[in-house]
Amino acid sequence: MTERTGAQRALTILASLHVELLLLVFCGVIFMGTARTEGPVFDVVGPDLLPTITAAIVAVLVIIQIVVQVIRSVRGPLPGITIDPAAVRNGAVFTAATALFVVAVARGWLPFALATCVFMAINTMLLSNRLHWRDAAVGAASGLALGIVLQFMFTRVLFIDLPG
Repeated sequence: MTERTGAQRALTILASLHVELLLLVFCGVIFMGTARTEGPVFDVVGPDLLPTITAAIVAVLVIIQIVVQVIRSVRGPLPGITIDPAAVRNGAVFTAATALFVVAVARGWLPFALATCVFMAINTMLLSNRLHWRDAAVGAASGLALGIVLQFMFTRVLFIDLPG
């Protein structure tokens, strides 16, 4: 194995792990946020237990996935790096839609159920890889139902107020 092939293999492995690495960064941000959280003195568990445990479970599973992918990549032939423009476009639209969803709900621009409806309509069209009104309608209907159920679960069952 030459230096160039080793460097190519390392870059290919890193390129294939971009989602996993972003998930680990996200878990790290959650750990940093929960480390600064101080719960009320009467609460033994504290408000940071659930997010910390969830982030730890996700981080462990992602690390296992990284190890498996690295072992497969080292043992197997050197795969080529290909960039699918449609996947890049869909990823950018998904990222923008997610950010807009979070901002719209946090700022109270839209009620939670309506924001979920719009978000699901956009993502359904992204997953189907076509801009068709039926895909948007199915996504909007399922998003509205999901938004109403989640709104009820958070506010009435878990007693967590949602903005909007």
